[in-house]
Amino acid sequence: KSLSTVVLYLNLALSDLLLLLSLALRVHYHFSGNNWIFGEISCRLITALFYGNIYCSAQTIACISLR
Repeated sequence: KSLSTVVLYLNLALSDLLLLLSLALRVHYHFSGNNWIFGEISCRLITALFYGNIYCSAQTIACISLR
């Protein structure tokens, strides 16, 4: 495999890992009755991380499929 393919796969793996971390906090939020206990800044950060990772994963998969 070429170096660019390896970089794309690593990017996808890292993106998926960060998505799992943000999902864990979002699950906690929903199971605690929509009560976020970690502060407003972390709420905004986790939400941005969640949606950013979804788009990053989709773009990376698109780039892999074009290879």
